[in-house]
Amino acid sequence: MHIEHWREPEQLIYLEDIQELLAGGCQQPNCTHDHSSLIMHSQCHFKGPTIVVFLKDKPYLVVACDVCNTPIAYIAVATRPKEQEKEDVYIE
Repeated sequence: MHIEHWREPEQLIYLEDIQELLAGGCQQPNCTHDHSSLIMHSQCHFKGPTIVVFLKDKPYLVVACDVCNTPIAYIAVATRPKEQEKEDVYIE
């Protein structure tokens, strides 16, 4: 994976942005499905796979095209409030 060409994001995506996108319905022209999730894909390779990368020194995730590594979105990652206890996280 070649990430050296990734630049700092001009805009991060936050929870409220994703909720607003979902409320607006599908962005695919003529789609009549009632989507309850957000699917991100690249414009460069529409049906190609995507990857999500977390760089340890950055406060965001990068969603990128897995074919050409072009960034699709930068998603902000929040820190846990200090008063909230840490819970075990399981990834399936």
